[in-house]
Amino acid sequence: IDMDKGFTGTQMASCKRASNAMTSGMKSLQFNTYNTTETNVLVYYTQDNGCYDLFVGPNNLSGDTHISPKQGNAQAVAFTARNRFAVLQHSGSIGIYNLQNELSKKFEPPVATDYIFPGGNNRILLKSEEKIVMYDLTARKVVDEVSVAGGVRYAVWSQNGQYIALMSKHNVLMAGKNLEY
Repeated sequence: IDMDKGFTGTQMASCKRASNAMTSGMKSLQFNTYNTTETNVLVYYTQDNGCYDLFVGPNNLSGDTHISPKQGNAQAVAFTARNRFAVLQHSGSIGIYNLQNELSKKFEPPVATDYIFPGGNNRILLKSEEKIVMYDLTARKVVDEVSVAGGVRYAVWSQNGQYIALMSKHNVLMAGKNLEY
């Protein structure tokens, strides 16, 4: 949707409705910036003890296109590459899934993790209390870690992926793509 040009959007899919919007519902919506050939969207919900919908469709959506979601249970989700996303499972392990929602590998994170954020191509950010750990999925090692007082609530990347803002309730930490600051 380009509001400056007056275009209107078309509905491509339907999201779940929360039974009580005050206590549960959609927590995050992520667009896969690594994939330029098709549209990939992950929607994470807090209802039903945590679940997600994965929408995969063509780049040139027309008004009559409707995408059915692929669904799963999760504590958190994040895109990691053009054709993969990570799922923090309720057991504490992390599963890497393809866009058909099939598990391709599973591992135990190097720290106790209560949430994950996108970390760049083939990387994820692991939230552990008041610490964020950048984990490289290919090398299977920790790249760096930072402490953020109050615990991170949001992680927002710059458009070019060179900088990240880690936000807690009262603090914002700006860092480079490898968590250097």
